[in-house]
Amino acid sequence: MFFHGNGEIAADYDDVGPLFARQGINFLVVDYRGYGRSDGRPSARTLLPDAHAAWQGVREWLAAQSYNGPMVVGGRSLGSAPALDLAASLGSGEVAALLLDSAFARTMPLLRILGLDAAALGLDEDDGFGNLGKVSHYTGPTLVIHGAQDDLISPQEGRDLFAASGSAQKRLLLVPQADHNSVLLYGLAEYLEAVSDLVGMIPSGA
Repeated sequence: MFFHGNGEIAADYDDVGPLFARQGINFLVVDYRGYGRSDGRPSARTLLPDAHAAWQGVREWLAAQSYNGPMVVGGRSLGSAPALDLAASLGSGEVAALLLDSAFARTMPLLRILGLDAAALGLDEDDGFGNLGKVSHYTGPTLVIHGAQDDLISPQEGRDLFAASGSAQKRLLLVPQADHNSVLLYGLAEYLEAVSDLVGMIPSGA
């Protein structure tokens, strides 16, 4: 179950899904409200509650289809916030593994890069998504992937998430030539291999 980045929609991953399927991994991308074919209006306040509603809906649908394999949650860029919220709140008993792609550790630096004056809005890091704290609470297998040339979300954010991760089975993959939007372009083979290894870390029977 994968949460995409801002400015993307689920259909943008139509070419990626088959690559996961060839490795025996089902790949389901979640659109936020107001994105793609989802109705409503995008809102930071609804992002995390909507992720939990989507999780419940997906679990119910999978059960109805008699799918009972382990659930891996992933998120790219903005999508790292709902992915981490699910992983931290549900734990490794329900989220069998975690994938963070071009993820941010701290919210305020990201807002500044996007041109928002957090101080003028009366916001500080305590008002953010808390990704750095949440990753420390998740103990399941964890994979952090980041472009080494990312100038939107610094690769240091990925390193910090990796360092703070509470998992004993974790890996950091930095793609040397990639920026924020070209990880798959420059590191597709390494990306898919790392995801396959992540799934392989899931305990049998999970």
